[in-house]
Amino acid sequence: AWDDLAFIRDSSIVKRMANIPEIFTNSVRSGSTHRDVLPYYRPMPISSYAIDHFLWQGRPGGFHFTNILLHVAVSLLVYLTGCTVLRSDKAALAAGLLFAVHPVHAEAVAYVSARGDLLCAFFLLLSFFLYLRSPKGPTGPHVLAACLLFLCALLSKEVAVLFSAVIFLYEVIVRRTGFRKAVLHTIPFVITTLLFLFLRTLVLSSGTWDGPGPA
Repeated sequence: AWDDLAFIRDSSIVKRMANIPEIFTNSVRSGSTHRDVLPYYRPMPISSYAIDHFLWQGRPGGFHFTNILLHVAVSLLVYLTGCTVLRSDKAALAAGLLFAVHPVHAEAVAYVSARGDLLCAFFLLLSFFLYLRSPKGPTGPHVLAACLLFLCALLSKEVAVLFSAVIFLYEVIVRRTGFRKAVLHTIPFVITTLLFLFLRTLVLSSGTWDGPGPA
């Protein structure tokens, strides 16, 4: 629970919801008394702690309850996405149930500061779910909404940068789309990734691929 203390209990920035705009312009260690925390840029989970603090007045049980609700939502999205990708409601249900109860997810749910994983999965799956329902290929409101959700995933945890590759591989392998058309489908998500990398570099005052810069 060490990170829970650093990011929640001993952080002044999550004590008031009015601080949320400040969270989006600072690293995760802003407001924390633990100065050895690396200055990652993950404003979505930190903002969620501020909302939780308002709702539960700092009571740990409320923060854990939010994690459980997020895990349930992610599990449902695994099922809904699976219905389209697997083309079988039964297979999708099995995948969703397996995801929901698999012990490998215990840390992400029980460890409040691992909420970045839950939020990242939630926004990515919701983004993919909308993308699968886009009637106009790489354009249209569905793709715009999918890109906004993808940006939320990037703001939750950096591992989301791989999503553009997932879109490309899905088009090539599952939909049997030609290479050029698959690239066109991927471009909106690549642009979203570049926007995130620019914002991250701006906030952390360091090169995106270098070591963490000053907070």
